[in-house]
Formats: sequence, C-alpha cells, structure tokens
Amino acid sequence: MKYLNVRWVLFFLAVCLFPCCGGGGGGNQLQPVWNFSPQSIKIHYRATPDLNLYQNTPHTLLLKIFELRDISRFKSLLQSRGGLIKVLQFVGQNLYLGDAQKDVIYYEQKIVSPGDEKTISLDRMKGVKWIAIVAGYYNLSPETSFRYFKVPIIYQKKGIIFKKKIAIPGRLFVNLILGPTSIQAVGG
Repeated sequence: MKYLNVRWVLFFLAVCLFPCCGGGGGGNQLQPVWNFSPQSIKIHYRATPDLNLYQNTPHTLLLKIFELRDISRFKSLLQSRGGLIKVLQFVGQNLYLGDAQKDVIYYEQKIVSPGDEKTISLDRMKGVKWIAIVAGYYNLSPETSFRYFKVPIIYQKKGIIFKKKIAIPGRLFVNLILGPTSIQAVGG
C-alpha cells in the first residue's frame, strides 16, 4: 500500500510542478500581439549611378513600400507585369487592387534618383506582419522589381522567479541596392 501512495505522490508532483514540459514544439506556437510600433522599420537603399537604365540613359525610379497584414494575395497579384503596373499606379483607390487590397494597411512611395542613398524610417502600423517593396523599372517583371520581407518575431523569457516565454514583433532592417535594371542586392 505504501508503494502505491508513493507512486501517486510522484505522479501528482510531476503534474503540478512540470506543466510546461509537455510537447507541442514550444516557442514556435507563441504569437505576438501586432501592435503599432514607432520607427521599427528601416529601409536603406543605394541607387547605382546608372539606375533604371533605358536607351543608355539613367532615369529616376518609383519605389513603393507596402505594409501588409498577409503576403499571399499581394504576392499573387504581383506575379504578372499587369499586376505590377496596377500596384505602381495604386494611390489608395477603393478596391483597386482587388482582394490583395484587404491586406494593405499602409503604403508610401518615394522617387529615387540615380546615385541616391537614403534610409527610410517607418512606423509599423497595427497588424503589419509583412513589408513589400515594388520598384518601377522600365523592364518591369516580378523577378526584378518586387521583394518582400517578414517582420521578425523575437522570443524572450520574462519573469524573475517563474520564467514565461513571450513573443514580440522585432524591428525590420532592409538594405537594397537599386541597379540599372533590377533590385540587385537585398539584405536585412
């Protein structure tokens, strides 16, 4: 009888003291709260002197930056030249981008001149998980004119005695080299 009681005590202690040791993959299941975050997106770009080369002459370039809730519909839209043109012409018209517009939370556009080098700081709007960058090159194509980035998630342990895992959205840093006919290099 004593042996049976010891087993129950050990079982009870295991259940009460180690509830976090179960399976399930741990940190990857934690989801952050996607709140507004000031100045948490930085995009640094450097344009080559022969930017947007057409007939051996460099030209300015329209650069659009989109803050998105989800990337899938937007990415589908940008798989064709027509979709790219539509996105570059977008200036907030209601339902102009079709279903993809449901995921657009904020957008901004810049005119980039040959040889420019700048850093753009953006607030991450509430709900933003993705950033899409579209460049209006003369030889417009999805392979050369479109890049996207996921806002990173940082996993931390918080607490003094009892450590609790939390997930928070991180800051996003993007480095672009805008070349003569395409976005040449991307890094973050």
